[in-house]
Amino acid sequence: MRLLVIALILFAGSFAAQAQFPVYIQASLHEKPNLFVNFTGYTSFIKGDWAMFSGLRTGLNYNNTIKFGLGVSHLTSAVISPIHIMADELNYSTNASLHFTYGEASVEYVFYKNEQWEFSIPVAVGCGGAHYNYISRSKNGLTHSPNYTAWIAEPEVSAQFTIPKWIGANASLGYLGTLHASPALKGNFNSITFSAGFSLFLDEIWKSVM
Repeated sequence: MRLLVIALILFAGSFAAQAQFPVYIQASLHEKPNLFVNFTGYTSFIKGDWAMFSGLRTGLNYNNTIKFGLGVSHLTSAVISPIHIMADELNYSTNASLHFTYGEASVEYVFYKNEQWEFSIPVAVGCGGAHYNYISRSKNGLTHSPNYTAWIAEPEVSAQFTIPKWIGANASLGYLGTLHASPALKGNFNSITFSAGFSLFLDEIWKSVM
């Protein structure tokens, strides 16, 4: 994780120096922002399983240079982990399915852009609840563990190629790290993240329709 964070900082710093980072930000923040709405998603690994997250993010876009967003994301794939249960004088281990939903606040710096290409560094901090669903031996049915609070951070490097102005192809590489969590979840979310796909720019579609 440390190497990736250092790489992200150096990568951002090199482009920031070339683009006069503070000047661009100050000028952009003085302009009227536009509202943006984006679908989000990425793939990671949790306990060796593929973990796919999807969500929605909305916020303010200042001159397509600085973006502040709020969103929500949810673990959409099945991640199975062994957990230890102590209930009703029973003591056993069983496989359980992880469920995790979190809200996030994000800031994104676009360090390079032209008519079709855009390269940026988004950083998000999120907080949410996670629990395990499992078959209880004492209740003879499906139940779930207590809900655990987890804080996470997601630094990324993202690239996007716009085809028409309302659709683009994108890819990202980053890291999903646990800032704070219950011992039952500690370390579960620490993993490299990556994504590749297409995006619909809902704000541009709205402008075209209107």
